[in-house]
Amino acid sequence: MGVIGGDGDDDGRASGPGVGDDGITGTAIATLRCTTPAVGPNPIRRMTGREYLRAVGDLLGTREGLSVSETVSKDGFDNNTTLLSVDEDLSRKLFDSAVTVVENVDPDKLTGCASHAQGCVDDFLRRFARRAYRRPVTEDEAERLLGTFQEGNAAGGFTTGVRAAVASVLASPNFIFQAERGTTQPTVPNATRASSFEIASRLSTFLWSSVPDDELLDAAARDELQTKEQIAGQAKRMLVDPRAKDAIASFYEQWFGVKQLAPGIAKDDPEFGEELRQSMRGETQRFISDILWNGDGTIASFFTSKTSFADARLAKLYGVAAPAKDWSAIKLPAERQGILTQAGFLTTFSGTSRDVSSPIKRGLTIRTKLLCLPPPKQPPAIPSPPEVSEGTTNRELLQAHVAAEPCKSCHEGFDGFGFGLEAFDATGRYASTESGKQVDASGWFKETDVDGDYDGAIALSNKLAQSRQVRDCASLQYTRYALGRLETDDDVCAIVAVRDAADATNGNVREMLLALTQTDAFSSYRKAE
Repeated sequence: MGVIGGDGDDDGRASGPGVGDDGITGTAIATLRCTTPAVGPNPIRRMTGREYLRAVGDLLGTREGLSVSETVSKDGFDNNTTLLSVDEDLSRKLFDSAVTVVENVDPDKLTGCASHAQGCVDDFLRRFARRAYRRPVTEDEAERLLGTFQEGNAAGGFTTGVRAAVASVLASPNFIFQAERGTTQPTVPNATRASSFEIASRLSTFLWSSVPDDELLDAAARDELQTKEQIAGQAKRMLVDPRAKDAIASFYEQWFGVKQLAPGIAKDDPEFGEELRQSMRGETQRFISDILWNGDGTIASFFTSKTSFADARLAKLYGVAAPAKDWSAIKLPAERQGILTQAGFLTTFSGTSRDVSSPIKRGLTIRTKLLCLPPPKQPPAIPSPPEVSEGTTNRELLQAHVAAEPCKSCHEGFDGFGFGLEAFDATGRYASTESGKQVDASGWFKETDVDGDYDGAIALSNKLAQSRQVRDCASLQYTRYALGRLETDDDVCAIVAVRDAADATNGNVREMLLALTQTDAFSSYRKAE
């Protein structure tokens, strides 16, 4: 979890029950108050693999030949700065990738310099590097880029020169890292104002997972990214751009954990393979985008929607008629509703055995990712599971294993969330019976704002949709994602701002995003210690 510490400082930055040494919890977010503005530190951020892919595509108009792995984090988001170190091997891979991708670029088309005039190339390289570096290039940088072009041009002609200069930009630390210095203008007591170019970089990274466009950089050049109104105006423009759809959907893929459904995931199901895995990811990506951009855009709808998208493979798994055209909208069968009953989520959080539903994995995911509750502390010694007798269901086996301490009190904190999905196997198939018995999908909520019993996946999803704690958790997770790190006690005001926007709009995602861009945490710079 996060690292908000203390029992509530006298200055009021973090107050309320649940804020302590274990970090902020979902039940505490509703009680937080912002009374003393402050912002947390800004460590140097490196592009993620996902951001690198998108930025290169936007700069060159192609990603052909580009191969950069996307980080998959089980404990946070792929842009968490603690995950993004750079070693010699990665540096070499990034350089090789840059060289490879520019081989597929038409230099005349990219530069617009049909005459191959050196002055035209110089203008192009300055514009290109300005977008890549997310700031104006210095004269020294411009001279070095032109020199790289000239050397390549002399050795192999115009095409060689342009490709060499472009590759040097894409492999540059100025492109790969987002170094910030702030301004001399104080904002909150422990920070200075981020420059307009730094705010442009933050906006494009947060909303597009890419580099700024010329319109955003032009606004920065005029120093028109300093007021809340100026930042909001650009953020609203960017949110209706197609680039926002994939970038914001990536947050939800990571929050719900389905990005962990990566190539190579193993199942002993003969019907599961790479094609079906891709179908599962395809459904979730389309479902998320539909909720965000065609639906009401609320957190609750992710759990209550009866509409999804399928191709023929996924339709067969769900036991519904294949759509006339792949990836058409479908009405889900009665036993399915929202993200938790999608095959992608169910497959990600299960074991390798086809018949094992894994309420432990599913329950822990719901507890930690969606409700922002810390996992119970694991006991030092775990007894061996009991022997399996014929006709024993997975639930019966698990409950026999955890019936006594030290397992009982621990499992009571998360098994109740996972049991609601007990009718779905390790690849998301539904079955109402197991081992000749009716599946028991009853469960319970504990340590939440909607505590109590429920029965089945639909009731589980409805409880999550009704939970303010889930909405508050989304506020915390969005703040972590925007800042690229876990929260500190100085980030309470940002969390509160997003939480209040969610409260005012019934959890409208776009309004939560806009609220985040209006915070001191987003527009200020504080040197990391």
